[in-house]
Amino acid sequence: MEGQTSQKQTSINRDKPAKGQGVRKLKMTDQAPDCEIVINRPLYNLVDLVKEKNVVDIGCGYGRNQSIVESVGGQWTGVEPF
Repeated sequence: MEGQTSQKQTSINRDKPAKGQGVRKLKMTDQAPDCEIVINRPLYNLVDLVKEKNVVDIGCGYGRNQSIVESVGGQWTGVEPF
């Protein structure tokens, strides 16, 4: 063992892998990015961003943001490519 460096080894499941899981057993910490993860936490207030502004909503779908923009004096233009 002298002269060998130790390496982090990932558990391998080559003999009988569970269906749909592949051959490596990865934990969530192995796959998660090395940064802050934000889930379902407000990142900004849309009302403050669009107040009295002209807004082009690309990919607007059914225009769910139209009433928000117009309620604070903005002008909303929806663009849906479909």
